[in-house]
This record gives sequence, structure tokens and C-alpha cells, in this order.
Amino acid sequence: MLSKPVTDVMFAELAAVAALIFFVIGHDEIAGAFSHRMIAHIVLMTVVSPLLAGTFGAHLMPVFRMAGLKSLPAAAVLQAVSFFAWHAPPGLAAGQTGVPVSAMLLFSSLWFWLAIFDQAGARLWGKVAALLLTGKLFCLYAILLTLAPRALYNEAAFGSAAKLDLADQQLAGLVMITACPLTYLLAATVLIYRWFWGLCEAQKETAPPVMASGNGS
Repeated sequence: MLSKPVTDVMFAELAAVAALIFFVIGHDEIAGAFSHRMIAHIVLMTVVSPLLAGTFGAHLMPVFRMAGLKSLPAAAVLQAVSFFAWHAPPGLAAGQTGVPVSAMLLFSSLWFWLAIFDQAGARLWGKVAALLLTGKLFCLYAILLTLAPRALYNEAAFGSAAKLDLADQQLAGLVMITACPLTYLLAATVLIYRWFWGLCEAQKETAPPVMASGNGS
């Protein structure tokens, strides 16, 4: 069973992320090879994957469970490893076509969001920890891109014809550091809110009825 309030809020924040992404894409004079590629990866991991998990999760989750892919820690590790592997200089150089990168990022992030949205087991705080840790790792990488005093990648990582400068790298970091809190931190906040709301509802159901005071004589 999927957590509907989480997916409802995710739709709202995904709209904000999409608006940011399309705004940046429209400014080709400042968006270069790195920022365009980062935007594509953000779309896959924070827009496409949560939408697929929220919309088709009821059909996809049984398949993942049958395949033994139901561990949230494993999903979180795979997503992080896939992201950093494909964004290391050798990974960027090896993924020029974008197809292997996109497929791996989509699979790992889809597995991650299915595990987050799956309500078959409780494990609330495990999901919150996975969201916060994932968001922190991605934000640290984004901060590194934004605050680095020089370009961290050379042109070989993006093809000989591509030009990579510091402004393009900083733009990629700014887009990423904006999308991560909107996605992972907001999802964790909503899960905690649902937990508190459930406690309040449970207390209301178990509270003894208040006896109406009788009228005076």
C-alpha cells in the first residue's frame, strides 16, 4: 500500500523542481554541458522516479519483492553509489551516450522511492534516516561544485568539443542544492508529520469519553 499524503506533497514539490529546471534549460547562454547533464539526472531521480513509484507502485512493488529487491538500506546505497560513480571523472567520460547512466540512475532511484513509499512495514525512522542521509550526501556534492574555486572536471569528461567552465559547474551545483532539499528533506518531513498525526488520531480513539456535566438543581 502506498502513502498517499506523501505522494500528494511530492507532486507539489516536483512541480517546483520542474519549474526551476525548465527555467535553467531556457537560458542556454549560462547552462553548459555539465549543468544540462545534471538537470537530466535530477529529472530522472527526483521527478520521474517518484512519479513512477507513486503512480505505479502498487504494480511495481510486488515485482521488486519477488526479485528480492525490497531492502531500503540496499536501495539507498545503490542509489548513492550509482550517482557518485557516474559523476566521477571516469564515469562522466564513460557515459557520453547517456543511455547506461540514465538506465542505472532510473533503476536505483526507482527502487529507492518504491521502498520509501511502501507502507507494508513500519520502519518509519529507517525511511527518514535514508532520506536525510541521501539528501545530505547529494547536497555535500552540490556544495562542493558550487564553492570550489576552480573547475573540478576537464573537457575530456564531457567530450573534446564540450567546454566546461567554473560558471557551468557552479550552476549545476546550485540546481542540485535546490532540488535535494525539496525532494528528500520534504519527503522526510512529511513522513514525520504523518507519524505525529497518527499518534494524535490514536489518542483520540483511545481517550475515554467526556461525561457531560448534569444540570444544577
